Amino acid sequence: MSNKRVFQVEQLEGWGLPFGGPLVDDHVIDTGRWEEFHHLYFMAPDDGLLWRVPYDRGLTEMQEQQPWEDQTSVVGTRVEPYERTITDYREVEGRSIL
Repeated sequence: MSNKRVFQVEQLEGWGLPFGGPLVDDHVIDTGRWEEFHHLYFMAPDDGLLWRVPYDRGLTEMQEQQPWEDQTSVVGTRVEPYERTITDYREVEGRSIL
């Protein structure tokens, strides 16, 4: 089975994406001066598989940019979830040694 699939924008919007429907997750992957670049993760109702598609979102109220604007189709990549451990650090409570 291929790990790529072409989705028609009309189909994605019909499922309620990018703001609802079979949405699993939405990650901001980068930002520009006027827009954010996202990876949208969703479970396709027609095949039950988990897919990732890119979309852009305008950052100001003056932009009327819609996800997948000027596109009729978008290429999705089949994905699977995995877990990873991240180490972070927090301030230690107690006396200062200054």
